[in-house]
Amino acid sequence: MDASLPKYMRDIAANIRKSPRALADQFLRDESVQAPDLIALMATRGEMNYERTLATVRSVLTGELSTEWATEFFELGALAALARLMAGRPGPGRDTSESAALSQAVRLIRGDRSLPFDTDRIEAQANLKAKQFTHLERHLDDFDIEDPLRWMVRTECLHPEVGKPGSDFDSWLESFNRLFLDNGLLPVLIPDGPGARFDRICVDVPEEMRTTDPDLPLVTVIMSAFKPDQSLRTAIGSLINQTWRNLEILLVDDCSP
Repeated sequence: MDASLPKYMRDIAANIRKSPRALADQFLRDESVQAPDLIALMATRGEMNYERTLATVRSVLTGELSTEWATEFFELGALAALARLMAGRPGPGRDTSESAALSQAVRLIRGDRSLPFDTDRIEAQANLKAKQFTHLERHLDDFDIEDPLRWMVRTECLHPEVGKPGSDFDSWLESFNRLFLDNGLLPVLIPDGPGARFDRICVDVPEEMRTTDPDLPLVTVIMSAFKPDQSLRTAIGSLINQTWRNLEILLVDDCSP
């Protein structure tokens, strides 16, 4: 039993009847500073505060403590709720590597037990943010997540700047374009040049695909802008380059200073 925690918190953890996940969601809204300790107590049946729980989880992941022991010791639903909580509010001095470690431990001990629908989604995103590429490569196909999210994670792992070491631009762009090609769309190009890559995205559209007949209906696009920066030029350029050429764009100053 962790005697460093107030007795009332240990009593709450031992006797509360609310779902750990519901509590985690409430704590995320309230930004409770004691939330990690309380959910950790629930995950360890009143034995450990958050810091000790995290250290124990990491010992399980390194093999210092056995998976069999962890399966018996941790309350699975509460441990998953703790990973969810820390993904949403890393807090001072913490980062998403903590949520990533907690979610890895959940996967290690869960077996065929079911968990809330977004457990795998949190695991994928937290481990991507924490650059846990080996874990993602091993388990990404097993995650119960939406196909667009799986595509996003797989593509980000190939990003030459933020992805796994040795990634190259061509592999990343090929993966990035897979979603477009699978849906019958043209691939995007990112030509060399100054500025952010996002602002250089374009599509090489064959002229025969452009609708130039002035007698076809006029399409009006209304776009608001508040304190615009370079992204305004990018957005307008994207609109101008539509294949439907009979187009007008109304740019509205949305109360900018």
